[in-house]
Amino acid sequence: MKKLSALLLVSMIGFGSVSLAQEEAESTPDRPTRNNVIKTQPLKTLRTVGTAFAPINLNLTYERVLIPKLSAALTLEYGIPRELNFPGAIDLDSVGLSTPVVKGWGISPQLRFYPGKKGAPRGFYLAADFQYKKFTVESAISSTMTIPITVNTPPSGTSTVDLIYPFDWDMTGSMSMLGGGIGIGTQWLAGDRVAIDVLWIGLGVNKVTFGFDLEGTLLDESTLETQIALQHGVYYDVPSDEIPDWGDLADEYGSDIEDNVSDIPLFGNSFQIDGDADGIHMTMDALVPRLRLLNFSIGVAF
Repeated sequence: MKKLSALLLVSMIGFGSVSLAQEEAESTPDRPTRNNVIKTQPLKTLRTVGTAFAPINLNLTYERVLIPKLSAALTLEYGIPRELNFPGAIDLDSVGLSTPVVKGWGISPQLRFYPGKKGAPRGFYLAADFQYKKFTVESAISSTMTIPITVNTPPSGTSTVDLIYPFDWDMTGSMSMLGGGIGIGTQWLAGDRVAIDVLWIGLGVNKVTFGFDLEGTLLDESTLETQIALQHGVYYDVPSDEIPDWGDLADEYGSDIEDNVSDIPLFGNSFQIDGDADGIHMTMDALVPRLRLLNFSIGVAF
């Protein structure tokens, strides 16, 4: 596998060198000036159209020549929201889940150096880029759970009762990528108008962060006491410090969740959970290598 990767890298560099040599030989002084390129990656869009678990990707890149051999580019991406359906796999209604909706967006500035005589935006180039992308999955859950509640019992004692606790909460899962990298590629201007851009290979690193938020309204003291009376047929007074809040729930279930995710490679040891006035928030992150091969773009130069 290492030999294959090395052979691929050498081949790409060699192809870029041949391209550079050809463009230097073919350079003409009367070539029209093209300082702007607008392009898109159609294959990326087609891949997401056929993928059931990702938003449909729309992307657009604008490249501008700064000086004869240097250009700057900005890529914007938008993931059209779509519902995630699990035919025959998960009965969402049985677990109280609404149909999840996935969406996303991204931004990536880039600098390119074109060493050939033609200069930017033609020919072989070296690129450095920065990127930020975020994808979210949103759903809601309406169900119940059983929790123990300490109540006051006359004349001055306490006891514990089980409460079937109803809830209706919003859930949001997310994945974000922040990082950068370098790459080599070639851009041709067919007829000095149609831009064909191929990034042969790109290497980089991303900080990938997974998040999960559970938010909603918890039962207040009066509603809690009413629920206990309805379920047990007896009205009990609930001490104020026994009314569950998001911090209590994070403490109650956090260790079990941490045990379940601790074995995930790269990410498990970074798991964090906390509760605040709005809900429970969980995150884990890691540095992940990034490899891009044969990224194809097409557009127009002017």
